[in-house]
Amino acid sequence: MRALEILKRPNIRSVKLLVSIVLLTVLAWQVDYGEAKAHFAQVEHNAWQLLLALVLLFVQFLVTVVRWQMVLKSVGSTAHMYDVARAAVYGSLSNSVLIFGNLLVRPVMLAQCGVPATRAISSTLFERVLVLIVMVVLSVPGVFLLFERSAFYQQAPSTQLLVAGLALAVLAAVAVLLLYNRESLGHGSGPIWRVFTELCAYFRQRRVVVGAVFLTIASQIAIISSAVLISQAAGLNLEPGLLWMILPPMMLIASLPVSMGGWGIRELAFVLLFHEIGISLSAAISVSVMLGILSIIALLIPLIGLSMLTKNR
Repeated sequence: MRALEILKRPNIRSVKLLVSIVLLTVLAWQVDYGEAKAHFAQVEHNAWQLLLALVLLFVQFLVTVVRWQMVLKSVGSTAHMYDVARAAVYGSLSNSVLIFGNLLVRPVMLAQCGVPATRAISSTLFERVLVLIVMVVLSVPGVFLLFERSAFYQQAPSTQLLVAGLALAVLAAVAVLLLYNRESLGHGSGPIWRVFTELCAYFRQRRVVVGAVFLTIASQIAIISSAVLISQAAGLNLEPGLLWMILPPMMLIASLPVSMGGWGIRELAFVLLFHEIGISLSAAISVSVMLGILSIIALLIPLIGLSMLTKNR
């Protein structure tokens, strides 16, 4: 299938792997390992916060499964909750430790249940779009806070206009390229076009959109809450309200699909944005790594449970 072949291109996988390796190497070179060790040792005295963060990450996964099945049912899919959860956990886990996950593993696994690959891809894209919208909205207060604290805010208006103009120019260039390459959609008949039309069909169903938005908000609250708990467990003496404002922009940057499972880009986002509120590089990386490890563990729990169910089926 052409849509899957595009995602499997070696150059895309190689670039994402290279980005993770470069970012992690550069950041690791700057870490004060004595300070990082102290933050990890601090967690031992606040194990309950780490455990609660793990529970919240597990709840976030369950909410994601419920949302995905709701979306699939809206287009007539008869996939069982077990099959949806199995595809979701394998997709998310592979996305955390490999180059690609959701858009490759989900279609392959659901195809065994009779769900067309284009439908599995379009439903996954629909979820990603909703997550992006919700994350942007939740990031607004934190962005304003960071903007006021940053050196950019102190720059002359001409400099700010120049940066804003460059950003708009980049967006315009991307839009022009998409329009110029619109024939890549398959002239209205190819698999990529079918994914696009199915994606649009989801947004026409108001009840599905509203329900998915509420579940997405709940999912993001669970992730942010877990990050707040990890930060507190690691000994970051910050007000919870400030963490709630600063973490959504970090998670938004970390979700950019430019690295392997978010590794590297997540640590960079934590370092840059935590720096604006006086948190050291080593502390920021420690919290980011803890979050990454707990996210993988939270996926291993349903993986083990589903494996046990598979043996009994």
